[in-house]
Amino acid sequence: MDAENLCVGCLKDDCENFFTQKIQDCTGVDNGNATTCGELDGSVMRVSGDNYAELNANREKFVSQYIDEFNKKTKSKKFMDIFTDLADNHINDLNHNPSAKEVYDQFFLQYTANTKGYNTVEAAKTGEGVSFVGHSYLPLTNGVGFCDFVWDYSNFNQTWTKNNKMIGPGMQKKDAILRSLIYTQVSISGQALIFVTRTAGINTWFFAEKPCNLLLIAFVFAQIVASIIGYYGFAGYPSDRVAVIGCGGGYLVIAWLWAIVWHFPLDLIKFAVNYVLNTNTYQSTAFNSRINAGHPSMSHARVTQQARSVRASRTVA
Repeated sequence: MDAENLCVGCLKDDCENFFTQKIQDCTGVDNGNATTCGELDGSVMRVSGDNYAELNANREKFVSQYIDEFNKKTKSKKFMDIFTDLADNHINDLNHNPSAKEVYDQFFLQYTANTKGYNTVEAAKTGEGVSFVGHSYLPLTNGVGFCDFVWDYSNFNQTWTKNNKMIGPGMQKKDAILRSLIYTQVSISGQALIFVTRTAGINTWFFAEKPCNLLLIAFVFAQIVASIIGYYGFAGYPSDRVAVIGCGGGYLVIAWLWAIVWHFPLDLIKFAVNYVLNTNTYQSTAFNSRINAGHPSMSHARVTQQARSVRASRTVA
């Protein structure tokens, strides 16, 4: 079934476990150190002579291996598919709104200590877009690791994020797909609820009486539209934090199955509520209503506690 993993926390944990293992192998098996292998949070020790070629090579290798591992696990979706339909980054101090892929490329340059073209090492040393440390660490990405950038909120460069924590592309994509899935499921279950409530008066199963044709037509038409919206989404509309991206056929089937399975227990809840309401109604009628047990002329009102007290006081000599 074509249903990708939407657990962002799980994906981030897998990512951190992968990079942790790679850094440990780099510092242990390959006899590296914090300068050539880096840290999980993206920080790196300063190097005399500003020679970060080994760090650059190692981090590029780690990222490439992670992408390969990600692609093997997901099968139907590739890592670069994350950037499809994502909104542009409109919160920045740049003169334009870069795409999500451009933001990723900028982070990748900083994370890998790139010195070709845009020299990220020199920019970090002078505090350009990052919080200048000035001690033993070089603030390449403001302490943002690769997994934090992709699967969490991060402020890797104050110029590109306007000193705010931007949503990672992976989190943005998965959340957008999850919204379309939730929308589809709520649409189906919400409108199907009318088939349960319409039989509440006679207290029977929802399928015991056929609904009118207009109701059936309205339900079918509305859910066809909802399913189309859930499948295709709105291509990332309206913005990065509330985007809606199609969940695809796999999750569409799951939404329908979930709604159908949980539709039957609603009748049981209806029966229980009806029982409670009817029981309370009987008790209220029996003890609080006016009583007329025979001929109309024999009617008499309920005796209140106050009236009973008054009558009792009159019997005292």
